[in-house]
Amino acid sequence: MAAEDALCSLKRLLITGSNSKLYSGGHVIHTMIEWYNANEKRKFIDRSSEKETPETRQKDALRSVDPSKALLDLANMVPILISEGKGDLVLETLKEYAKLQYFDKEALVLCLVVAAKQPDQKNLVTKCYSLVKELCPTTYMFFLFIQLSEIISKANDKTGWGRGLRRAVNYWYRSKDPKQLALEVTRYRSVLGWEHKDVIKLAHIRMNDLCMGTQVVLHYVFTGLEKTKEVYETKENTGELLELLTALNIDEKLGSNFKTETVINKGQKVHENYGKVSFHDIPSQSLKSSEVWSHLLEKFDHDSLLASVGRLSKSNLLNEPSSYFLADILKDQFATDDCIKDTNPSAALLTLHAYTHPSKFPDRLKEEKKMIDTAHGLAVRKMTSNINVRRNAEASGVVIKALNKLVAQAAQQRRKPDGCMALCINVHHQMTTSTVWANNPEGKGEVTAGQAAVVTALTLAGGSSQHTVFGLTKDGLKSIEIPQGECLMMEDLIKKFKDVREHSHKTEEKKEPGAPWNISVEGVFKWAQENSKAVNTFVILTNKVDQDFIKGAVEELTSYNKNSGRDRSRLIVCGLSCKTLKAESNDDVFVMQGFGKNTPSIIQAFHEKHF
Repeated sequence: MAAEDALCSLKRLLITGSNSKLYSGGHVIHTMIEWYNANEKRKFIDRSSEKETPETRQKDALRSVDPSKALLDLANMVPILISEGKGDLVLETLKEYAKLQYFDKEALVLCLVVAAKQPDQKNLVTKCYSLVKELCPTTYMFFLFIQLSEIISKANDKTGWGRGLRRAVNYWYRSKDPKQLALEVTRYRSVLGWEHKDVIKLAHIRMNDLCMGTQVVLHYVFTGLEKTKEVYETKENTGELLELLTALNIDEKLGSNFKTETVINKGQKVHENYGKVSFHDIPSQSLKSSEVWSHLLEKFDHDSLLASVGRLSKSNLLNEPSSYFLADILKDQFATDDCIKDTNPSAALLTLHAYTHPSKFPDRLKEEKKMIDTAHGLAVRKMTSNINVRRNAEASGVVIKALNKLVAQAAQQRRKPDGCMALCINVHHQMTTSTVWANNPEGKGEVTAGQAAVVTALTLAGGSSQHTVFGLTKDGLKSIEIPQGECLMMEDLIKKFKDVREHSHKTEEKKEPGAPWNISVEGVFKWAQENSKAVNTFVILTNKVDQDFIKGAVEELTSYNKNSGRDRSRLIVCGLSCKTLKAESNDDVFVMQGFGKNTPSIIQAFHEKHF
């Protein structure tokens, strides 16, 4: 792999979480970590009395995968760039991409770990470990770095806990303001199987070398609140921090045996000191209490606010007369400027459909075997029982309207890409009946391809005069106007697609409503040439697409670039309901399948040439 190709591959990995030119969602790095944990646990299981079956053989085959080699293959471009003397370029790229609106956090941490595991690059390794506190600011990313360091080190039969990692851990705890560190150790008590006390022990942190505030927090991690108070409450400048730890401290081992007032006080203290409350701050057992919700719902950050819709629905708190006011609080919070500015429109759409369609899937059945007596001896009877079936509670109209409005307003407020983009959307009626593939067989599958395409168009082109939206019909290309300065609702744009489709039907000599359209993108390239339009990226959004269609679109793009005399244009083909596509070898083409909350962000990143 040439250095230029390796750098492109690195940038693609940092955005998509994969080094492939095909994006299909999923969490590759998480899967590798799960395989590693399964392998580690497997070592301590005595299987001598276990009978070998096809199921156990399949599990053993999965556990035989070496996650350290798989992760090194995923980030293989990092050692290539370092071997060519471009280690500093790798680190600059990581720092640059960590500031983007969207990047894959797991991929960024993986690349930092791989760069730090180059034994013949001592200066580079030192720089990598010094960047941990900057690039891994949260406990999740910090513990992810530690976990990946351990996995990658297994490839060289090492533990990963060398002097560099211990120094990085020391710097991470030292760099935190004591109040912020208090939030981190109480908000994330355990991540990926790691706890703060485990990490501190392995790093050999010396308490006497730390400032007084950090000493108080780490003493709390090891000994608990009461013993920490005994040691530090008589010392100067520790009263405020001890008071904060008292409010943040809730023993999860108590289960549901805690006072509601304690949980509410913790949420208010977090809001007072840190701005917003996360679900990680609140014990999950307390989220069945309408009193807790009534005090804290207005204080949640935007991600937790979206997640609260499902939690409230699961506890049936939006349908009880005594809790109707919670729907009004949600409506008001969704309309705040902060929520609109920070919310991902695609995430809001998925939340909306998970709420309005809680379970369209068949009930999962569990087989139970029972030994029964028969005239001929013992026999096994199979019994089935329903498990994990979500109740189809009636959705609140107030919440549905608020979420629909949030999708539209968040899409309007989203920063639009620079340059010129042409979004070509299949408007055939099958777009409204086929659901997207979400790389998840259960849940969130009710979003149709048409709705996914509409949200993508509103997010990327809504209210912008730079970008053009087209409807792809059987008889050609039809321009669809998205008015500037208006908050266009999802159903308004869907109606525009329907009008284009019905007009196309009227012009057809032979109407076959049940047959799929053989859409073509030739028209959009012709339009760009005839109007001398310098289109940077052509985006095709359709429900189903095959390799022949992709091949034809690539040929049209190549011809257009050859004749345009401008900078090369690029092409994204997105099959929203597909899951068996293949990547294209052309560097100017990116293929996507399915739809998720990050789909529009990845399209924008490709358009802006971040990969």
